Amino acid sequence: MDIQIKFYAAARVMNISSYGGNKQTKCTLESCIFGMDKFITRAKRSRGDGPSSAPPAKKSKTRKYDESYLQFGFTVTGTDAEPLPQCVICADLLANDSMKPCKLKFHLETKHPKLKDKPLDFLKLKLSCLTQQKRTISKHTSVSNKCLEASYCISQRVARLGKSHTIAEALILPAAKDICQVMFGESFAQQIGDIPLSNNTVSYHISDMANDIEEQLLANIMQSQYYAFQLDETTDVAGLTQLLTYLRYIKNGNTEEDILFCRSLPAHATGEALFDVLDGYIQDAGISWGSCVGICTDRVRFITGRISGLVTRVLHLAPVARWTHCMIHCESLASKQMPESLESVLKQAVQLVNFIKAQPLNARLFSLLCQEMGAEHEQLLFHTEARWLSRGRILHRLYELRSEVKAFLVDANIVVIPGRHFRKVEFVEQVDAREGCIFLLSERVSAFVGKLNLWRDRLMNKNVDMFPSFADCVQETGINISPLINTVAQHVDGLKQQFIRYFSEDFSSFSDAAIKLLLPFTSTYLCEARFSKFTALKTKYRNRLQVEDDLRLALSNIEPRIVLLCKKKRVQVSH
Repeated sequence: MDIQIKFYAAARVMNISSYGGNKQTKCTLESCIFGMDKFITRAKRSRGDGPSSAPPAKKSKTRKYDESYLQFGFTVTGTDAEPLPQCVICADLLANDSMKPCKLKFHLETKHPKLKDKPLDFLKLKLSCLTQQKRTISKHTSVSNKCLEASYCISQRVARLGKSHTIAEALILPAAKDICQVMFGESFAQQIGDIPLSNNTVSYHISDMANDIEEQLLANIMQSQYYAFQLDETTDVAGLTQLLTYLRYIKNGNTEEDILFCRSLPAHATGEALFDVLDGYIQDAGISWGSCVGICTDRVRFITGRISGLVTRVLHLAPVARWTHCMIHCESLASKQMPESLESVLKQAVQLVNFIKAQPLNARLFSLLCQEMGAEHEQLLFHTEARWLSRGRILHRLYELRSEVKAFLVDANIVVIPGRHFRKVEFVEQVDAREGCIFLLSERVSAFVGKLNLWRDRLMNKNVDMFPSFADCVQETGINISPLINTVAQHVDGLKQQFIRYFSEDFSSFSDAAIKLLLPFTSTYLCEARFSKFTALKTKYRNRLQVEDDLRLALSNIEPRIVLLCKKKRVQVSH
């Protein structure tokens, strides 16, 4: 830049000389160029291109407010460290550097020239109005914060009860307004009406709380030395395959269980697709596969396949993990084997139940008959293959209502099952595999096998006290049970062999790695039981619902940090 200036000045000198400029003019131009040269050199030094002798900039002084500044129409706001002048007329804020009488007076004369001659009382009145406005704004902001927090609390209850998001605005808010109006008055009802509870607002709040719970859960998992999970899949009302995963981890020396995620599969329910969903979530969350010590599933082929099954892929990434076959599933498989004579009784009992329960008219008539006969129950139970329900419960209910069932079938002209079949109706006690560690359930299985041995010995002595319903039937009728003893003993022996087959692993040699064996799940009971909540959430009327956020809020044991979420939100009062 300095070369261009010099060149321009020299060109001007040459032009002047070419047009006959005198000697005095040339000398003047030369001194100008020399002066510019010194100016350019000084500018360079001031920019840091060379050594500078300029003194360092002084720190700006913080000016304080004086009560006399009110005569210029200014009060003070801000903090004690940096007070700011504020005009009581237009409420404009000026910088701290402007807190000078001359600058304040200049603002009054230029911005409000018609008010510059007003008395001090007028400015004091303006100051009181400004103060009142600030209080009003602060009050409304406080009320809006409370409304926002109330909106979050109501949204949490809606999600935990599995209700539609529209119920908040359509039912809860009008009901709350009616209650407040009747009990406290119209003013309180108007405040209740400021709570934002629209459909979209409730959905956003549920999503915020679900994300907060997930964030807390992932933080707990990161601090846990090991973790294990159980998973199961189901098909929802929209025909989508949903993968539900629960996780167990260590927190403060205790084991905690919580829902990890619920995701739908994009296409086929294969082992590769399930693994892609699971691995994608683990990778996105930043969880290490090396800390995984257990995975519990049922024995579906695409989950437990040796080559491309889900378990095989997980064990490849988590070498210390152990696969656990769901004990409820094992129990169900072990109890399926029974003698042909007992199985025929079960089939006939199922046919009876289906005849009464499958037709609404028969179900109503049977219920009326039970009421007239003073029965303890009024309905039979449907037979189901669900793993956590015992077939014995259906048979036990049928035995309790045997007189009512017989009377109903006689009235309906149906051939009645001979009475001897009712003597065979009995249930087998189940092993409670819903909760507990692998050692505890292993001991329960061993105790149940020992109980089967005891039952067999008692059967050989014609003692049936361990079967209460069977014993009551024998005592009431006085029948000869000798022909049935061998059949029941055969069933008990077969049941014992099946339990030994499915529960043959001995865990006593793994005491040195107790934590890795105590942590894994022993069954998929949590997933199985929570599918009922999933079904209640995603109905045919809400088949497009993205259910993961609602399900997390409904099932998680972690409380959302509502106060923290409110601080991150911009308050908007409902219109």
